Parts: sequence; structure tokens; C-alpha cells
Amino acid sequence: MGLTLVTAPTAEPLTLAEAKLHLRLDSDVEIDRVGDLIVSAREDLDGPAGWLGRAIMPQTWDLTVDRFPDRCGMMNFTPQLGDLSIEIPLPPLQSVTSIGYIDQNGDAQTLATTVYRVVADSLPGKVILRQNQSWPLTIREPAAVTIRFVAGYAKVPQKIRSLMLEMIGWRFANREGGDLPQSVMDQVSALKTRFVS
Repeated sequence: MGLTLVTAPTAEPLTLAEAKLHLRLDSDVEIDRVGDLIVSAREDLDGPAGWLGRAIMPQTWDLTVDRFPDRCGMMNFTPQLGDLSIEIPLPPLQSVTSIGYIDQNGDAQTLATTVYRVVADSLPGKVILRQNQSWPLTIREPAAVTIRFVAGYAKVPQKIRSLMLEMIGWRFANREGGDLPQSVMDQVSALKTRFVS
């Protein structure tokens, strides 16, 4: 399984005005630094390498897998959904843009949306087969299937925004760097645990 960022977030979860208010800054003298701290806090939490393992702001990714799922355990079988599924990482899932694959002849194909449906309201989101459909066979090569998806919050939860403000405040006050305090890391752990489905 591989993940490639296609379109990065185009906005941040916090505005400069919110961060300035939290830091009690009256002027714009250090506004560039505050902007950098917002980006840094989001990057620490966001994406596959982020501490939360989630997409914070809307972003587009390509997920590659070697083939479609089968009943031999190559991917997740979810009896409660009634069929084979492909789990989509980086919740919350907003949508699946397309599913492309290389067929057994080596030709690029796009899977019709009549074959699958997207279950975005589960954690993690899933792509499942529609009734009386089956996954196509692919060429036996790595990354034969590419799923393009959009993930991220439409409205970032307040607990994540508050955590970011605390991270920004600590880093602003401790310019020489160093590790974030344990209280912040405890909040990260609590949020991470809370999001486990």
C-alpha cells in the first residue's frame, strides 16, 4: 500500500487572527512567525506521518494497492457490510474521486461507479462492492490499483483547534525549541485514542 499527496490543504484550521488573540499579540510585528507556527502545528498532527494519522484539512491523496481485495485475506473482509471492502486511510473520508487499475492486458482502466459505493461515514472510510458486482482482475504488478480520494474535516473539531493553539502558544514562548510539554502530548494521545474506531 502506498500513499501519495496529490493536492495539499489550501487553508489552515486556524486563522492568524485566532492565533494572535490566543497569544495576546496587539501588533503584526511577528505575524509571519505566527503563520509559520500555525502551519507547523497542523503538519505535526496531519497526514500519514502526523501524530493523529488523520487528514485535518481537505486534501487529495492517491492510495495504491497491488490488487483488488479477494476472499483470501489480501484486504479486509467486512461481513457487516456484506462484501469485500477497501479501507481508505486518513479519516475522515470525504469522497472517492476515481478508482483506476491496470487490467490483465496491461491497459489502464477506470472502474465504473456502478461497481462500487463509498461508505464515508465509517472510521475508516471504505469502498465496497455494490450488490451483484465483483472486483476486476488486475495485472500482477505492484500498485496496479490507484484510488484517488479526498479526506479532511469540513469543520475541524474544536479539540484539535484548541490543541493547535496550545502548541502554538508553547512554541511562541519557547523560541529556542525543545520538545513540547507532556501535557500537550497527553492531549495528542487522548485525541488519537478517541478517534480509533
